[in-house]
Amino acid sequence: LEVGCGTGALCKYLPTSCAYLGVDIDERYVSSARRQFPDRVFAVADIGDEYTFRQIAGQYDLVVAFGVLHHLDNKQVLQGLTGARAVLGEQGAFLAAEPCWYSDEKPIERLMKRFDRGGFIRDADGYMQLVSSVFQSAVVSLEVGQMAMQYGLAVITGAQ
Repeated sequence: LEVGCGTGALCKYLPTSCAYLGVDIDERYVSSARRQFPDRVFAVADIGDEYTFRQIAGQYDLVVAFGVLHHLDNKQVLQGLTGARAVLGEQGAFLAAEPCWYSDEKPIERLMKRFDRGGFIRDADGYMQLVSSVFQSAVVSLEVGQMAMQYGLAVITGAQ
């Protein structure tokens, strides 16, 4: 399950045998994803809405959210993480990658983050507080230098 799937770009990297559901709040993104990947399933849904995933509880091994959480306030993140936990099977995991504030940022990186459309970029501790309040096992690691330019990303995992 990919929340905040946008135009479905992750589908390019998944084997066709992988069952996939992509959800996004933006109908235009979902329409584009459906055109590009007609063999995959996409739906318009709000991960911050507590009712969104009630009907698919326990059905997924992995919930992925890349660049989604920094667009949500703390209450919405907690609702989304709670929903993600509910749809995971017993051995399931949550995985996210988010822009992350850190002390040794270069000025251009800090400027880029300030102009990011997501108004809720957090530091690693901020992400950890949210994820650990929902998942029994939570890890947040700061990754820098994984992109063409220096840019700090929080890689976030959570499990039952």
